[in-house]
Amino acid sequence: MNNHLQDLLEVITVGLPFCVFKLVTGKLLLFDIGLPVCGGILLVLGFMDLIINLVNVGFLVIKQRRGAGICTMTFLVGLFEGRAGRPSARLTEVAAALDVILSFILVVVMINAGLLAGLPRTEILMWNIAVSFNVIGAGYAQLSRAIRKLNDRDRQGAATGQ
Repeated sequence: MNNHLQDLLEVITVGLPFCVFKLVTGKLLLFDIGLPVCGGILLVLGFMDLIINLVNVGFLVIKQRRGAGICTMTFLVGLFEGRAGRPSARLTEVAAALDVILSFILVVVMINAGLLAGLPRTEILMWNIAVSFNVIGAGYAQLSRAIRKLNDRDRQGAATGQ
């Protein structure tokens, strides 16, 4: 699969679902549970991530490349490190990993605290679609890595005559 199609699949199955997790949880914390700081932070992160991901969808469809970073956290790393030079790829990866763990923690909290049942029907639908896409994306990513490893082994075997 072409890189831009893989990137588009990643945005659809990872980036956009993570936006839903942040936005739905943020709204719940802000308006229903009474944790305005946590809810507000999640809403800001979710909306910024949504903008980044929608920009990426547009760029990937039109120009076959990303137009923005992966998420707000990687954007912030680039912003702060950009002043001192080029952002570190490793630090950017750490920021992306933190975004992943935050999103997964939100899913765990929402499920284990029984908070999904109290959501409006539209938000439950959005949540379920986001989880479904995210799980399918994780499965595809695992399969893709396995196939890539097989291809790498085949190339190495061909190069060594095995």
